[in-house]
Amino acid sequence: MDPEAMLANLTPQQQQAVMQRMASQVEQAQLQDIVAVTSDQCVRKCLGTSGNQLDRKEQTCMANCMDRYIDTMKVVGGALSHAK
Repeated sequence: MDPEAMLANLTPQQQQAVMQRMASQVEQAQLQDIVAVTSDQCVRKCLGTSGNQLDRKEQTCMANCMDRYIDTMKVVGGALSHAK
């Protein structure tokens, strides 16, 4: 069945709920992609050849890298919410 036809059979409140849920799922998927990319970048930047365990320098680098990512996301998120 056509998605537009399915939405047409719903009440306005149901349509709004469906659209909000879809927007939330899209946002969640985008955030998961961003986290995966950032984690990969931090791993490439920080991890060396210490073997199966992270040494102190690698642990610090990973923590700082992810902290910078989180701080950046807060700033960007704040700017985007003010732009709306």
